Amino acid sequence: IAHAELLSRLGRYRYFLTLSAAEGFGLVPLEAMAMGTMVVGYDGFGGRHYMRPGENCEVAPYADIERVAERLIEAVRTPARSAEIAARGRTTAAQYSQESFRRSWVDEFRRVLPDA
Repeated sequence: IAHAELLSRLGRYRYFLTLSAAEGFGLVPLEAMAMGTMVVGYDGFGGRHYMRPGENCEVAPYADIERVAERLIEAVRTPARSAEIAARGRTTAAQYSQESFRRSWVDEFRRVLPDA
């Protein structure tokens, strides 16, 4: 599907369950956060760069499936708390804009190629 359709689908749901054992960064959970969807599941290791359990998501390290189940049940039982966490997730995702990405690369190139 087109990326815009993926984002639309992510935004239709209250919860996004991520069960990837390992990812380099975890872009889809971040996109779910950007759409206001609460992320629950595994941090995929790479998601540790931006995922903060209890703050902007409810994730656990792989393979703690019992903790994932507990967090998902708690999220469903406490919709107001889940909405607050989802709102903070949206704020987190906003920090990963295209401009921020571009600026980080420019800064890195300046660091490693100071005379260029």
